[in-house]
Amino acid sequence: ILYEMLAGRAPFSGDTDMATAVARLTNAPEPVRSVRPEVPRPLEDVVARSLARDPDYRYPSAKAFKDALSPGRDTAPTGPLVPPRPAPDPPDFERTQVGAPSPAAPPPAAPAHAPAATPRRRRWWPWLLLVLALLGAGGAAAYLLATSSDDAGPAAKAGAASRALPIVAARDFDPAPGDGSEHPDETRFAIDGDPRTTWQTESYANRNFGNAKSGVGLWVQLDAAHDISSIVVTTLEDGWSAQIYVADQPGDTLAAWGPARAGGDGLPAVNTFALQRTRGQYVLIWCTQLPETDKLQIGDVKVEGR
Repeated sequence: ILYEMLAGRAPFSGDTDMATAVARLTNAPEPVRSVRPEVPRPLEDVVARSLARDPDYRYPSAKAFKDALSPGRDTAPTGPLVPPRPAPDPPDFERTQVGAPSPAAPPPAAPAHAPAATPRRRRWWPWLLLVLALLGAGGAAAYLLATSSDDAGPAAKAGAASRALPIVAARDFDPAPGDGSEHPDETRFAIDGDPRTTWQTESYANRNFGNAKSGVGLWVQLDAAHDISSIVVTTLEDGWSAQIYVADQPGDTLAAWGPARAGGDGLPAVNTFALQRTRGQYVLIWCTQLPETDKLQIGDVKVEGR
């Protein structure tokens, strides 16, 4: 978690869940400073040690990890935190003989030229069991997803994967016969996440824009083209009417936006427009009738999808 907080991404990743699991078992994570050079090197050392593949090199407790992160610590140790486990003693052949007495004194020291003890070997079968378990879980999940998705409707499928999509800009939309401007300096308030700050239309003589035009609008730009499942619009009044358009590029005229993807009359102050099989980068909220106040005030726009 600390690695992800510092680097902005998980320490292990892969194209699939299985690839991620294998990377976790076989690879060391990329150093934090290669992703975020501003991270202090001592902190990078602590993170690297906490993710060491060899348990002997990791911190033995949460307290030891906390102490390593405490102010005043300017380095992380590099050797094992616990002494390596000794290799088991070789079997004593004489003690295995039936009736052979136990030696009265310890055996003589090994000659100076004796080879060093062979390092202990890690057991590989627990890792194999883990990989097989992950494969089984992945296969079961894929099967359940495939079978359940056949029975789910388009709305259920879209809702399961929907999330708020990033909006990078907002613009007013008042094509001819309008004058081309509807408080352009306030459009940012519709996407600032605060419904108390609003973009609003001009005040008109009646709910039908003074009978001078068919509507006015506000469009928002996503960071890229996405599969869009719904648009949530928060206003200060209810009783308004609107249509939703989605396109790859913003149009200068309403016709250039293509067909309307959703809409409604007499809408509540907070309304969700559900869309199906719609993909694009630009979303237009086209108001076709104003509330009783003769102006529309939009406090928040959210675009949801994949």
